[in-house]
Amino acid sequence: MRKIFLVLLAGLCAGTAHAQTRRVGYDLELWPELQAEYAFTNLGYAFLSAGGLRTTNTDINNPGGFYRKQLKAGYETWLNEQWSLGGTARYSYLEGSNEFSPEIMLRHRSTIGAFTLGQRLGAEYRFANTPDQTRGLTRLRLDVERQVPLGSTLMLRPRLSYELATYLRLQRDEQTQPKERVIDFGLLRAEMGVRLSDHFDFTPWFGYLTSYQFVLSQTDSEGKLIPGGRRNFVTPMLGLEARFTFLSKTLLTPRKQLPTQH
Repeated sequence: MRKIFLVLLAGLCAGTAHAQTRRVGYDLELWPELQAEYAFTNLGYAFLSAGGLRTTNTDINNPGGFYRKQLKAGYETWLNEQWSLGGTARYSYLEGSNEFSPEIMLRHRSTIGAFTLGQRLGAEYRFANTPDQTRGLTRLRLDVERQVPLGSTLMLRPRLSYELATYLRLQRDEQTQPKERVIDFGLLRAEMGVRLSDHFDFTPWFGYLTSYQFVLSQTDSEGKLIPGGRRNFVTPMLGLEARFTFLSKTLLTPRKQLPTQH
């Protein structure tokens, strides 16, 4: 599993560097999120979160402070020391578009020295009020982190993660459906988790969200032809996740608290 992790991570980094030659940059977006988590006796946990996306582009409105609003809930339980299984459900609202996405996921965590390696594989189905956005989706996330205790309760958790997502395209009609990239979007994220106690922690993070697309040829304002083809649309992201954790009074053993990026 460790070798698979390292090979995939190297491939992803190489692919990202190659893609920069065809990138289109967007303005910075802000992504705050508030989370509540409850730990059960059996080492499982449930969570509920609320967040939103806000663009710094002054030409785009942020109704209610955010142009995209999101609610998410989930449950996850440990199968053994390394494997866990769970599910999530996400609802989001974007400019009149409503989406509901249930997901099942499998997670694996292992250690190399002082570092923890994580792999998360998820499969979800997006129900949207626009037919072209109703589809299945698979996600793969790789991450590496280190926990740095600074006292009896204070702990820092520097972490780097990369997540790839692709739509399931079973029996796609080559004649009627537009051509699409194999990978649809990816999120490269660096963060610094700060745990102040067993009941509260927060995570500031910075990342790049990349949408991989094929575009058609078009002309600019002067009538010059802009060739179509592969394009990587890159959006810098700045986020802050704050989490309140509630522990069961009958908790039998110390729990493994995952990063705020569930």
